[in-house]
Amino acid sequence: MQFGRFHGLASVVFGFFLLGCQVWLYLAPQQIAPSSYTVQASQLQDSENVNYLPGIVGFVALVTGGILFFFSRKNVTPPDTVKGTEFSGS
Repeated sequence: MQFGRFHGLASVVFGFFLLGCQVWLYLAPQQIAPSSYTVQASQLQDSENVNYLPGIVGFVALVTGGILFFFSRKNVTPPDTVKGTEFSGS
């Protein structure tokens, strides 16, 4: 069973997805609802804050998935030898 390779690849894909969401959130124009009252400067500063959680979680998922993917064991069949002698299997 290749637990590490499959889950590592899935984590890498999830990390790239979250990093893409972070870029989209960062570059998307801020939509401010029109209103009839004046907006104070402190309210503008609150609306300009960017949520960095998707980027941080995406980076952690990317690194963790890469470690799982590259350092996972491969399915290796054991050799048919026992202490230097061939095993007949019968």
